[in-house]
Amino acid sequence: MFVQIISKNNIDNLLGIDEYQRNSLVVFHSSNERKQLNRYLEKIKEKYGNSINITSIKYSSLEDLLTKIKKLKPKYFQFNDLKIAESLAIISGIDRDVTEIVFYDSDSMNLIKYKNSKIESVKKKNEMLEVSDYIELAGGDVELDNNDVFDRLIDDGSLNMILDDFERWRRFSRAFVDPNVVVENETRPLVFTVKFKAVDRRLIKYFQEYVDHFVEKDYFRVIADNMDRTIYRFTDANLKSFFKLSGSWLELITYKAVEDLKLDDIDASVLFTWDNEVKNFENEIDVLATKNGKLVVISCKDTKKVNKEYLNEIIVNSSQLGDDNVIKALATTSKLINESFFVRAKELNIAIIRYDGDFEEFKKSLKEITK
Repeated sequence: MFVQIISKNNIDNLLGIDEYQRNSLVVFHSSNERKQLNRYLEKIKEKYGNSINITSIKYSSLEDLLTKIKKLKPKYFQFNDLKIAESLAIISGIDRDVTEIVFYDSDSMNLIKYKNSKIESVKKKNEMLEVSDYIELAGGDVELDNNDVFDRLIDDGSLNMILDDFERWRRFSRAFVDPNVVVENETRPLVFTVKFKAVDRRLIKYFQEYVDHFVEKDYFRVIADNMDRTIYRFTDANLKSFFKLSGSWLELITYKAVEDLKLDDIDASVLFTWDNEVKNFENEIDVLATKNGKLVVISCKDTKKVNKEYLNEIIVNSSQLGDDNVIKALATTSKLINESFFVRAKELNIAIIRYDGDFEEFKKSLKEITK
């Protein structure tokens, strides 16, 4: 018998269960943790089918938990660092010569085992968790991602065009979101007008080349044309967000770099909602990936100067999704990063990765934090 305690997102529980899945599983939960319990049980069924015999037991207090564990005499118990008081109550009620205590160490990704006054650290085998596993266990639902759009931009050569001169592309992308240059149609959201005379004369040649490229690749089509302006229509609503958010190109480059590193699962521009039954609160994270069961959270900021609020945003999102079982990074083009920002990022265990036009060096930096 393997005993676990329900916690906020149960990622550590899910990572610990594989070692003991041939045993019956007992899951303790409090009365206000029914949603977390159901999400966890659904995820176990999704991963293992009906191969695990599961019993859920509700407890009302630490004393009640202590009483109930004494009756069970389990073979294994997983210590939960998000439920320290409850874990200690269980430890005080078990016979340590009978029950092996296990703990999933998210830093080393090892299982720490304790029995008969002996401690053993065992390297855990690679775990194929997906980004959606983290989101769903935390109580979210994935609504949208940009994987198809980004894959298309990579496959048809658009990414290489951006990499060839990212500074020129930056100027184009910022001009494309300038309402004096590109005017959106209020009644037809996929239709827009480009006023070529409003484009900076130093950029106009390349602006026209980029637009022609995306017409050729069927991202948008010409509806009407005259001497100084042209009306276009996006061929797909999902394409519009890439062009209308000037920093999307950095997300694309980061997505490609992470893809090249061959992590377990990757999603770009992930839009998800929390507790959709009660409220409709949306959240978006630029790049999410998993590596050996660990979540990778990367925020991308194409900006002149970084802000400490960017770090807080990463902490809030990573804490909600995976607590300490997360690799955190900020990818940025900023050259204006002061020492206090680096110090704060280090305190929060957030890697700062600059993109300065060298894609291979950028990829190398990402590899360092995900190895």
